[in-house]
Amino acid sequence: MVCNRCVMVVDQEMQKLGIAGSKVSLGEVDTIADIPKDKLVQFQMNLDALGVELLDNSKQQLIEKTKNIIITRVHYSEEE
Repeated sequence: MVCNRCVMVVDQEMQKLGIAGSKVSLGEVDTIADIPKDKLVQFQMNLDALGVELLDNSKQQLIEKTKNIIITRVHYSEEE
């Protein structure tokens, strides 16, 4: 997720599926419990339909976190 709109979309999809206790931030979703497989599959399909990719591989996650750090620093840092 590289923008606030993406965060909002992911949060809404989690609420629709009743995935409770989730914290959605730029590039990450934390849950208090494991998501049942059927809900996870539906969540992934919903995100795909919205153009948002669910990263389930640690290498992909590291790449995405690095990209998000760069984007945040470039777009949201104070100009000098």
